[in-house]
Amino acid sequence: MGEAMSVDGPEARLLVLGIGNVLLRDDGVGIRVLRALEREFESDARLRFVDGGTIGFMLAAIIERTPELLVIDAARMTEAPGSVRCFEDSAMDRFLRGRSSSVHEIGLRDLLDMARLTGSSPRRRALIGVEPAAIEIGDGLSSEVEQGATVAVRMAGALIRSWLDDSAR
Repeated sequence: MGEAMSVDGPEARLLVLGIGNVLLRDDGVGIRVLRALEREFESDARLRFVDGGTIGFMLAAIIERTPELLVIDAARMTEAPGSVRCFEDSAMDRFLRGRSSSVHEIGLRDLLDMARLTGSSPRRRALIGVEPAAIEIGDGLSSEVEQGATVAVRMAGALIRSWLDDSAR
């Protein structure tokens, strides 16, 4: 399964990073989607799956070592619970700049800014966000977000295949 926040590990060209806290209901959607993608792509050495939990500074070193980054997370997008959107490259940057704060120790925007400062920002990046319904202590996703997680797995799988196909040409 996905590794914890270890800086050591196999080099891969595409980092799939699930973010969230599985003890806070819908906040765990990023981890749920990550686990499904791990099963789908388990034998592809070009991919690295990391459970980013609630984000920490150690992730900066992992992000800086990958040319492509796909993040899956619960995201407040002012849409209906369970809605799924994909923000790629500059759209991801704009979305993250528009977020006022993160409930996590350090935000994704902060990590990407650190990578930019060191000149090691992923050349290709995307965020697949799922609008949460319930961020509260509890087990399992709400029914809306459960449906959104299924959509997010399909969306992320298609994006991963597309990026891998692009680089094979």
